[in-house]
Amino acid sequence: MMRISKQDNIKKLMKYVFSLTVVSMLFSFQIPKVYSNILEGLKKNDSKAVVKYFGSTVNLSLNGQDRISTKFQSELILNNFFKEYPINTIKIVSNGGNGQSTSYVVYGIKTIKENFQIVVKFMEIKGETTVVEFKMY
Repeated sequence: MMRISKQDNIKKLMKYVFSLTVVSMLFSFQIPKVYSNILEGLKKNDSKAVVKYFGSTVNLSLNGQDRISTKFQSELILNNFFKEYPINTIKIVSNGGNGQSTSYVVYGIKTIKENFQIVVKFMEIKGETTVVEFKMY
């Protein structure tokens, strides 16, 4: 009969804990689906796809104008923006948050006329990730 020492058990446990830690870190660094869905909407200059994740009202800032807009108003405003500044290229520059109820993503965009950064702030509302702020600089 083979005997397993305490040290062998401790080593196995440490390997298991290390593996779990690595796997959980990999999942925590993945970009949430809503970030990539908004990215796809922006790539296509599709205001309807972008505002799909907006709350009933959102703090919207485009072309130096800050306003609280409804989802419908935001769609019209973004649609007009896309007509004037069609997006050529876009990428996620940064993202983060407190890991609980709020997060953000920064998109870098190049249009036919200018380059911008879009900062989008998200909150978990009733279990869903919702855009509460959309600011372009």
